[in-house]
Amino acid sequence: MATHRLSKLFAPQSLAVVGASEREGSLGRALWERVNSKSGDHTARYAGRVYAVNPKHRRIFGADAFARMIDLPERVDLALITAPAQHCAQIVRDCGAAGCSYALILSHGFSDSAEGMAAARELKAAAIDSRVRIVGPNARGMLRPRLSLDASTMTGVEQLPLEGSLGVISQSGAWVSILRDFAAGSAIGFSSLLSLGDAIDLDFGELLDFFAFDADTKDVLLYIEEVRNAPAFMSGVRQLSRMKPVVVLKADRADLHRTPDGTHATALARHDQIFDAAIARAGAVRVDTAMQMVSTARLLAGQTRRDKHRVVAITNGRGPGLVAADAVRGKGLSLAPLTESTYARLRAELPSYARVGNPLDIAGDATAERYRLAIDALLNDDTVDVCLVLFSPQSMLGAEALATQIIEAAQHHKKTVLAVLGGGASVMAARRMLDAARIPQFLSAENAVDAIGFLHTFARNQSLLRQVPEQSVDGFSPHLDEARQIFEHAWADHRTRLFAHEARQLLGAFGIAMTTTGLARTPTEAVNLADQLGYPVVLKIVSPDIFHKTEIGGVQLDLRDAKSVRAAAKTIFTDVKSNAPDAHLIGLSVQPFVRFRGQRELYLGIANDPTFGATLAFGAGGIA
Repeated sequence: MATHRLSKLFAPQSLAVVGASEREGSLGRALWERVNSKSGDHTARYAGRVYAVNPKHRRIFGADAFARMIDLPERVDLALITAPAQHCAQIVRDCGAAGCSYALILSHGFSDSAEGMAAARELKAAAIDSRVRIVGPNARGMLRPRLSLDASTMTGVEQLPLEGSLGVISQSGAWVSILRDFAAGSAIGFSSLLSLGDAIDLDFGELLDFFAFDADTKDVLLYIEEVRNAPAFMSGVRQLSRMKPVVVLKADRADLHRTPDGTHATALARHDQIFDAAIARAGAVRVDTAMQMVSTARLLAGQTRRDKHRVVAITNGRGPGLVAADAVRGKGLSLAPLTESTYARLRAELPSYARVGNPLDIAGDATAERYRLAIDALLNDDTVDVCLVLFSPQSMLGAEALATQIIEAAQHHKKTVLAVLGGGASVMAARRMLDAARIPQFLSAENAVDAIGFLHTFARNQSLLRQVPEQSVDGFSPHLDEARQIFEHAWADHRTRLFAHEARQLLGAFGIAMTTTGLARTPTEAVNLADQLGYPVVLKIVSPDIFHKTEIGGVQLDLRDAKSVRAAAKTIFTDVKSNAPDAHLIGLSVQPFVRFRGQRELYLGIANDPTFGATLAFGAGGIA
């Protein structure tokens, strides 16, 4: 059977805990105990061989302890390192000498001081020289439920999550802890959970390649704070999402740590928007909140179809049904248009006061049997893809009885069945029943519809993934010499940006039709150019220091004769010198003022994003 190059990292047959200790409260003790103990409901412990490495001790909890990696009696697959930061580089060198190719470094202190950053640089150099691949440092560890392997130092939960199909990679150890804790009280199962830490070596790109290969992983959740290697990241996400759903939660939407360069392109295409576009183009889907990530995880963990999303809601209270319908429409999803045969069946089997439609209100006195009849009728309708069962506590029906009906319906139909059990203590037992049966259940209709919506977005983004743009226009060759001269002129002026008239000339050289634009350095030159171009015209200030012209009086529109052009030119120079006294003024661009019936305005620009590079931005125009 083929193996992946990272198999020894994710499925080690032997490992060493470097820094293993008996000292209470130490990382080494926490990790040693996690690796060597049975965990929660798991009756088996990790079956691989585990060695303790600590130069200060001969034995750790009764096991032999070795001074260095090179002293181990065999070559191990993975080193789990908890030693102080200043020792990690040498430990990695020892790993290389001992034939251990992978290290998961849980040690911290690499980014908090100059000494720590120096230790990080030394660690990276040691890894390269020793050919040891690193996860971390400052990682919180890895969990592999199928192997009964808890190689983490996360506190608060003393059991492994259930074995399942969700793979998780997170730049935040805290987020992995949250998911782990959440899973402890639900039926969500995981194939892997991995905390990246500082990711000085192995990052999303290569790790996602393993998830694409791993048969145990069906869906992938990513928590991202920063993309360090955009080409590798995009390649990894694109390859993985061709085969499996990829759901992304990205923090720092406000781009607070980025400094804008003042251009329109940067103003209109913030980094977060560029990240959104990149994720969509790679075929993945982005969620906005932790709750949405959890809701989507619930849906992915259940037996759900991923391709169709026409929703029907059934409720024993009109209010929750209307809220659910609003949520469906708000997400751009479709309420299933029930067939006439379904309407006829429902009218025959339900009491006359039931509101037959979508949502379907079977009234507050609904029994478990009434729910069963209604759910069966809806799931047998070919227009229905998703059945959302809503319940509000009533004296006529216990939540456990309804849960039994929902479970039976989900087991007898291939369609997606979701449950929203309103209330608290009175429905907790029923929620546990649904969790045990792996029926996705949610606290609110909005949470459920959010999750459905993200799967719908995933399906749409998959179509983007398959789109391949044409390479060129048949029969057209760009005027490269003309384009080159434009750049050479700018470089000769020691400029890194083109003026507006130069940008238009450049686009024209590549076959994009543009209005003729001239550069005037005086009001008289502006009049002469306007006479040549024909009236009306537009004047705009030209300066390497000014990006937003309108705000400082640098634009005059619809100038219909020489007199108005001369006056407007003088006004622009006066206003700009007053509002931007330090700006170097080159002159005025003069171009025809175009107006016609049914016109459309389009903004088109390029933003040089620090992560993803040159990015095309476009939208509604209207700013000069």
